[in-house]
Amino acid sequence: MLLRRTSHHRSDVDEPVSDWPPVYALTIVHTPIANSATVSRALPVILVLLGILLEARLAAAADEPTRCAAAKLTAQAGFLRCRIVADAAFVRTGDAASLSTATTTCKRKLKKAFKKAERLNAGCPTTGDTGAVERLLSGAAATLGDQLQTSSAVLSTGQTTCWDPDDTDPPIAEIACSGTGQDGDLRFGAPLLYVDNGDGTITDTNTRLMWEKLSDDGSIHDKDRVYLWRNAFATKIVSLNSPTCFAGHCDWRLPNRRELDSILNFNGDDVLVASAFNSNCGDDSSGNLGCTVLTCSCTQSVYFLSSTTWFLSPTHAHVIEFSLGTIQNGSKSGGGAVRAVRDAD
Repeated sequence: MLLRRTSHHRSDVDEPVSDWPPVYALTIVHTPIANSATVSRALPVILVLLGILLEARLAAAADEPTRCAAAKLTAQAGFLRCRIVADAAFVRTGDAASLSTATTTCKRKLKKAFKKAERLNAGCPTTGDTGAVERLLSGAAATLGDQLQTSSAVLSTGQTTCWDPDDTDPPIAEIACSGTGQDGDLRFGAPLLYVDNGDGTITDTNTRLMWEKLSDDGSIHDKDRVYLWRNAFATKIVSLNSPTCFAGHCDWRLPNRRELDSILNFNGDDVLVASAFNSNCGDDSSGNLGCTVLTCSCTQSVYFLSSTTWFLSPTHAHVIEFSLGTIQNGSKSGGGAVRAVRDAD
């Protein structure tokens, strides 16, 4: 979302624009604009950013309330640029710690600029609005990145290994990937990048989906809990969305087939997921007993349920087996693990 001025005569009124497409925190720095359609989609966001700067300049010589509003508009434009640069750096490096630090710096600068504007100009039209503005602009920065990112439509598989095509006797020999044309050589698609949010959730920076981490502590998040398909909704999802709500969010859902498929990583070992979804958990026999979603991240070699029904047989639903990376059709009367998902803010 973006901030839109409702009137040229009332610069103190901001209202959210809610009709933008879903947000995805990607980069606009290292990827060229592919075609005119991409430019057309991105143009409204770019024009709003330019409008913020223009309105700020026009108001610079006005009375103190207007100067305060102008200073805040300038700070908003700076925040947008700061966030986009931070997201771009993360996509290039995958350094989640640096992303967190950079994002915090952007927020701190915005807050400082707003406080300065209110302190130096008497009768500032709005006060104490930094948090609300920051949330709206964070969405705007992510939206702009999505419009200019050309590779976001397809995710990479994560595979970096290649095998001898002439070797037919297992175990198949691994070979150098260069020049083979295999997936491990080309690695086409957006790199798989995740951020551990430190609250029991993981955010996929490509899809902008936030995932529940699984634990080994006997809680609602325990990796060994299995549910009938109907109870995945009625028990697990209802529990996560009950006050106070898991990780402070009350809009968790059972992922559909494509969402669940998006976290497969075909360069895995025991389970085909990124380490963000399977770390510090131990093996199936010993486990890391007592570890919570704050101290480990677990993925079992079992069927994971999706919300998608198999249209040829509505008594079945699509499931994914993460030890094999296969999508299958499982009976809704059978059991499966559940990893909840929501749209990241």
